Amino acid sequence: MKTFIKSYDLSNIKLKYKFMYISYLSIVVFHFIVGKIKLYSIEYSQLLNLNTDSIFSLTTIILLPGALLYFLYNKLNDKTDRELKICNIFINLNLLIILISFSLLIFLLFIK
Repeated sequence: MKTFIKSYDLSNIKLKYKFMYISYLSIVVFHFIVGKIKLYSIEYSQLLNLNTDSIFSLTTIILLPGALLYFLYNKLNDKTDRELKICNIFINLNLLIILISFSLLIFLLFIK
């Protein structure tokens, strides 16, 4: 696990991007579920119209971050080791924030 976090080669960063996207999608699904069963009022999901059955809003929320991560990964192909190391630090921080958000949503599901 320590080598996974510290490693900043291109294939490892691609794997971290995939993990980040899957984590993001699971958070969106949890927001959708919690909003649909009216367990907790989440302003974030209401702001993005997740509580409606709008295919456009769900598609936008799902496809836009995926396209952004794909674009960022393609830009990383010609970067130096120093730039990849800096990118790895920011990816790890982002994964930490997603992990905290995910754990808070799970906590919300078990409170009620």
